[in-house]
Amino acid sequence: MVVRMTTSALGRPAHSNTLLSARTLTALATSIGVSFLLAYFVFHGLHALHRDPVFVTRLASIPLFAICEASAIFGFLGGALITPVIAENDRIYRQIAKVLLASVLLFTLQILLFP
Repeated sequence: MVVRMTTSALGRPAHSNTLLSARTLTALATSIGVSFLLAYFVFHGLHALHRDPVFVTRLASIPLFAICEASAIFGFLGGALITPVIAENDRIYRQIAKVLLASVLLFTLQILLFP
């Protein structure tokens, strides 16, 4: 079996039979997760202060569902926009685990403090 190897614009090996590299998939999954958690953090904080954005309240009649839907929308949009930056920047890419940990801790603290 012969595998053709090519190089990307940055000089990294690129396999011709894969759509996305492992690096890009990692960046995509992390950026969507972090974007979702940060959006949920903001929308939940606004809800706790009784300042829900109008578009969030129109998504669903139950605030928890509306916040979750709005966060999912912002998570996918933010993740799609941030992924190329993370995947192409080595310094940021090495910090993925720390960024994900910080966002999960921030999310957990807010849920515990403002149920």
